[in-house]
Amino acid sequence: MKLKSTRTIQAPIQRVFDMVRDVDVHAAAVPEIEAKAIEGRRHGLLEPHEQTRWSATYFGRRFQTTMEVAEMDWPLRYVETNTTGPFRTFQHEYTFEHDGKGITTLHDELTLVAGYGVFGRLLDRWILGPRLQKALEERMDHLKQWSEDGTWKTWLLEDPPEVIDEAA
Repeated sequence: MKLKSTRTIQAPIQRVFDMVRDVDVHAAAVPEIEAKAIEGRRHGLLEPHEQTRWSATYFGRRFQTTMEVAEMDWPLRYVETNTTGPFRTFQHEYTFEHDGKGITTLHDELTLVAGYGVFGRLLDRWILGPRLQKALEERMDHLKQWSEDGTWKTWLLEDPPEVIDEAA
């Protein structure tokens, strides 16, 4: 199953990219799941091939999963995927576009496979899909708001150096 969400954000692409890969932002962006980094990178910006073990609450139960930064092309593409956890596949692929005028378009595609055969496909479609889509939308709304309103300064010390040719 694939879930998708897109936001247009009035902020530099580098800022939005770093907000997506910040562990503390991830933990704060969907408060009802009470996500907490418990092993590996627990704070700050994730780098390629780094892992974080997360504890989060879904459906009233605490789950743990280990996510790894599988690919990173700063500041255009960021992919994280599960290495352990309750899902056979759980992968976020973020892609970033800039317009050269300080506007970033953020795309998030979540690929999820619960496993468990026919029962798992029904679970994906009717229960997990809608709940995870809601969480994905909430996360994207927070990323947009925090990247635009200055809240980003809570996590990122400063905007990263400009590497995009804005005149292009």
